[in-house]
Order: sequence, then C-alpha cells, then structure tokens
Amino acid sequence: MSTDNATGSISATESLAAILVGGRSRRFGSDKSTYLWNSKPLWRHVADAVSPLELPIVLACSEPKAIVDNPFPVIYDLQPYQGPLVSLLSLFKQSQARNILVLACDMPLVKPPVLQLLCQPSPNAIQLLENGNGLAPLPGLYRRDCIKTLQQLINKGQRRMKDLLESNLPISIIAEAEWMQIDPLKQSIVNVNQ
Repeated sequence: MSTDNATGSISATESLAAILVGGRSRRFGSDKSTYLWNSKPLWRHVADAVSPLELPIVLACSEPKAIVDNPFPVIYDLQPYQGPLVSLLSLFKQSQARNILVLACDMPLVKPPVLQLLCQPSPNAIQLLENGNGLAPLPGLYRRDCIKTLQQLINKGQRRMKDLLESNLPISIIAEAEWMQIDPLKQSIVNVNQ
C-alpha cells in the first residue's frame, strides 16, 4: 500500500482497516489518540488486534495532528469534526478499497477472531455484530455500496452511524450467540467511554 502525502490517497486494495482516531473526544475528556492504556496508545491496541488479519491499516483523523509512533498512513476527513459518517465517506473517497473494516480507537479489547468473522464474505453493504436487541456499528465492515447513501445522509445533516444503520442499506448480521463463542465477555464492542 502506498500513500500520496499531499492528499492522503491510498492505492487500490480490496480491503483495508481504518481506525477512527480523530474526533473531539468530548465524552472521553482528552484526546483519545494520545491516551496511554497499558503503556500503549489506545489506537495501538486496536492496530495490534487487526494485524493478524493482514489488512492494510490506516488511521482516520478529523484534522492533522501529531500521532506518536504512528507507522500507518493517515486519512483526514474531507470536512473536519462532522462525525463518523463524514469519516467513512472520506475513507472511501480517498481510497480505492471496496471494503473497509472500521474500528474505534477506544475499543482496545477487540478480539482478532471477532474481526475475522466480520470480514467473512457477504453480499450486503454492511456487516455488523448483533448486540442484544440491536446492532453494534463498530467494529463493522462497510462496503463501497454505502457511498451514495452516506452522501445523501450527510447532505440531510445526518452524521451518526445510527443514521446509516436505519437507512435502507442491506445489513448482514453476525448473531450474538455466534461471536460470543469467541468473545463471551463481549469485549470487542466495549469502548472506554462506557
């Protein structure tokens, strides 16, 4: 994978993993991208969990900032601080990836086998984990088929992941009973804001 330093564009690849590191971290209280947990930045724990999948990894950030010891390309939001849907659309527009495994940097306990389940082939635009009576939007696998709906939602001022999940896009759901065999404590969907 290569990066164009001027634009942050990524060369063509079938799939990539994107770790969201760039929001304002209002609920968290400080910049999550610099927060150390067990002697490592939060995002590094997530990157370590993705590594066994052998996917190219990028960090998605709202605007340029220093990310300590970062060996990965950084993709900046086309519109800073406009929410996760803008981040996802920015990732698709600045890469050729057909599939993007999207993770939050504040989910340091995510399990690699759960991520492997998410990356299984599916005909649908989105693939998510069931969580109780609902769906966990992160981690999740999002396909290029989402672009038109992402743009429509953003144009209407809808910028939350929940808005995308409530759209008419088809979603493949990995049953909670299936993924909890791998992760019985459901740590893969826990974020440190909770």
